Amino acid sequence: MPVLEQNGMQKASRYGKYLGNRYKNFNNIIWITGNDFQTWNTSSTDNHLIAALMQGIASADPNHLQTTELNYLVSGSLDDALLVPYTTLAGAYTYYPTYAEVLHE
Repeated sequence: MPVLEQNGMQKASRYGKYLGNRYKNFNNIIWITGNDFQTWNTSSTDNHLIAALMQGIASADPNHLQTTELNYLVSGSLDDALLVPYTTLAGAYTYYPTYAEVLHE
């Protein structure tokens, strides 16, 4: 997040587009954004930066799946309404028994 915060929305989107273009012809890719993205619901700026990144990837690579890992204790990739338009794989992320969160997603 510090690098994205320093560089801003346009560069986040361009970086996503760069990544999408670079890997769009590779097989078996799932884009996972977040990995303990704890600030998604407390920082509008951070959340919009990730949306710009995901939108950039999707604009260059609409064929590969995208998902997120939000809160590490328990969350689902569909919890963040801002990122849902770019989320093409509903995932559960939890340190607790997985069945409840998987059923929720």
